[in-house]
Amino acid sequence: NLDWLKSELNLSLNANYNFDKLSVYLSMPVSYKILKLTNKIPGDKQSNDYLFFEPSVNIYYKINSKFYLSSAYSFNNQLGNIQTLYPGYILQSYRNINAYNNKLSKAQTNGGSLSLSYTDLVPALFIRISLSYNHTKRDVLYGQDFNGILNTTYAIGKGNISENRSINGSISKGYDF
Repeated sequence: NLDWLKSELNLSLNANYNFDKLSVYLSMPVSYKILKLTNKIPGDKQSNDYLFFEPSVNIYYKINSKFYLSSAYSFNNQLGNIQTLYPGYILQSYRNINAYNNKLSKAQTNGGSLSLSYTDLVPALFIRISLSYNHTKRDVLYGQDFNGILNTTYAIGKGNISENRSINGSISKGYDF
């Protein structure tokens, strides 16, 4: 008894620049989204439209024949899905029956990374270390109310921010038998 219509129009401008040791990849997509939601039981209708600009850039720099640096940045927008908009109870697993309170969530994420890589093909040795950072801004917080086996998830219109920082490394060695 829930109808969801999602329409998108996407337009993107992409550019690649290759210099001697430097490569730059730039993407500048724009999207226009229309969401229409009809809940037939209470007769509720919602219609929302959004205009998103989600740029990203990737930069590669070759230091020498074995070392290179790479960097990336991106900005993204996310919208909730139909599962979080249906207000009735849904059996989600054999021990979880859940209902949501019908609020569309939105989030904006931006982040970047920086990596240093070493590649030596003759001994097949590969080393990589990277740093990354993500910043996410959401417009809702979720709370839960339990009543026996029934679970109701409430979306509360309260903005919140989360940040993630990470350091990753990898070493691999190939052997030829």
